[in-house]
Amino acid sequence: MSPNSDAIEHTILMFSQIYLGGIPPTITNDSAYLSFICVLTGIEALAGYRYSDVKGNAAPGERFRRFVAKYFPGTYGNYVDDLWEFRCGVVHSFTPGKFRLMHHHSECHLTLDNGAVVLNAEDFYGALLWAAQKYVAELRIDPNLRSLMMARLASPDGGGISVGLTEGPKAPNDPSPC
Repeated sequence: MSPNSDAIEHTILMFSQIYLGGIPPTITNDSAYLSFICVLTGIEALAGYRYSDVKGNAAPGERFRRFVAKYFPGTYGNYVDDLWEFRCGVVHSFTPGKFRLMHHHSECHLTLDNGAVVLNAEDFYGALLWAAQKYVAELRIDPNLRSLMMARLASPDGGGISVGLTEGPKAPNDPSPC
């Protein structure tokens, strides 16, 4: 593998571990709201890689919308702008805006409840998983997408994901990992 391929595969692995592996345990009574925040930031991360060539003040919203429109299941197409507003409301104001959030009720997903669109946590996560798999499949065979991702990884605006222990100064013979 080339260094670029290694960086891309490492980023895919970290995204998979952190987001795709980390979100399901948050879909509980006490933390389901956090699962929505994680799905939204996961969309932003993937959109940043896919559309790293989109620049300017409006870029985050444009990248997000384009990613949802291209990679999410077709039923989300009607909600592209609303999902961006949802992202902004959840991240900045702790409000779901036009959406009613729930979990463990797949039968209600994307239906209307008193004028609000219902988002079910498991289905919303499932859509992210589906979109991530679709994007990664394209990324692995499209040199242009690989170049866009490498540009994002090298950018100060966004880059690779890594979580783990740090190595700092240790006392001699200290077996601790930190």
